[in-house]
Amino acid sequence: MEKPYSGGTSGSTDVYFRVAMLGLAVGLRTTSPLSWLSDEDGLFKTSPGTPSSSLVDILQSPTIKTVTRLLAAGEMLVDKLPSTPDRVSPGPLGVRLVIGGLVGVMLCRQYNQPPLAGAVLGGTSAVVSSYMGYFLRRQVSKAGKIPALAWAMAEDMLAVRLGQFAK
Repeated sequence: MEKPYSGGTSGSTDVYFRVAMLGLAVGLRTTSPLSWLSDEDGLFKTSPGTPSSSLVDILQSPTIKTVTRLLAAGEMLVDKLPSTPDRVSPGPLGVRLVIGGLVGVMLCRQYNQPPLAGAVLGGTSAVVSSYMGYFLRRQVSKAGKIPALAWAMAEDMLAVRLGQFAK
């Protein structure tokens, strides 16, 4: 039996759409989706009386909520620094792949969909948006059309919007 969210039922298409949106957001801002997952008014909405999983309980603990929010805010600041490594270098890209996959697994488990599908879709979406964001920022900045800082702020807004689409 599928678990309800946001006033509706969560079919596999809905869940996979949400996983893809969060994976794309991970590629732009790695820790923001973790912050959204820890918010009790966010992605793990359930109807009254619907049991939550222990994973949801952990994510929504006050300590984890605070940590994920601080990480998300810090990442949005650090991303603007010139010393920040490229998101497509092996370390940052690997972290995005893992977190995208983890987000996919968490959502699929919560809504009774195959976790492996969530891992593949979330991780792949994160890698795709990592490369898209990297190359678009580079090309636009190089062409002198939009300063890198302005583009980075636009990426922040896009990541937040993708999270809103996932709700």
